Amino acid sequence: MHNTLAAVAMAATLAAGAASAAPVNINFANVGTHTAPSLTFGDVTLTGSDDVHILNLNGLGIGNSVVNNGEWITFTFSSLVNNVSLLVGLAGGGSAAAPAGLRTVEVFDGLGNLLGSQDQVLTGTFDISAIVGGESFLSFTMTASPTTSFRIAGLSYEVAPIPLPAGAPLLLGALAALALLRRRSAKSA
Repeated sequence: MHNTLAAVAMAATLAAGAASAAPVNINFANVGTHTAPSLTFGDVTLTGSDDVHILNLNGLGIGNSVVNNGEWITFTFSSLVNNVSLLVGLAGGGSAAAPAGLRTVEVFDGLGNLLGSQDQVLTGTFDISAIVGGESFLSFTMTASPTTSFRIAGLSYEVAPIPLPAGAPLLLGALAALALLRRRSAKSA
């Protein structure tokens, strides 16, 4: 009985600490060549306005290996994520009215509700989580403007920790107190 209570207390203590998830990094330029209606890499599934296409050494796109002319790509995670960033490359086309690589990013919760959106331009690393103030989310969609194109080179994210209910520490304290009382009564008997 003592070993069981000790094990429960140890597990609860470990679980009570907020575990920070290790970042997951996907380099789309180094995962081979793939074309399919959807592709899954670990916790994330990619879908698009046409087949999702990854060209080895080039990165992720739609159909012809870039996202262009109004095409879109959606990243859907198997659980809530945060600290999401995206490396965008190969901006092309454009004019003064539609700068090279112009795209709209929309971030959604688990029910499909829009949490926030942002227009982005050019290439580089973009903090997707900043669009929603660091709030955890389940998916985001990138849509190319009608006259531009871009390719996605990499994705980084963390699976959001699942918090324990606020009552868990109280329950653990009560269990520990019961264990102490039981131990004292066993010694006095």
